[in-house]
Amino acid sequence: MKKSDLTQFVARLATRIEPGSLVAILDNTWAHGSSTPISRTDAEGNTYQIRTLANGEAFEVLKNYPTPQELTEAVRGVAREAHLEALTYYWLLVFTLK
Repeated sequence: MKKSDLTQFVARLATRIEPGSLVAILDNTWAHGSSTPISRTDAEGNTYQIRTLANGEAFEVLKNYPTPQELTEAVRGVAREAHLEALTYYWLLVFTLK
């Protein structure tokens, strides 16, 4: 998803879950030597990668790696408490809905 859509995604998710629920969001993080290289960055800071299928067909896909600050901001309006754990290949954001 685009960087500008992250807060809206979390807000919409929160409307579909009971208040007080524990929510976990997990995604991969950029890992040098393991992640597919970034092919370009647009004017809004969104990053893209070229992904190639087994048949050789290639596609440019949107793939953002949100910063801890972006993730914290995204849950600020809906979370009572939040914890972000940054691992080598993944990040895990756990929060309790207000």
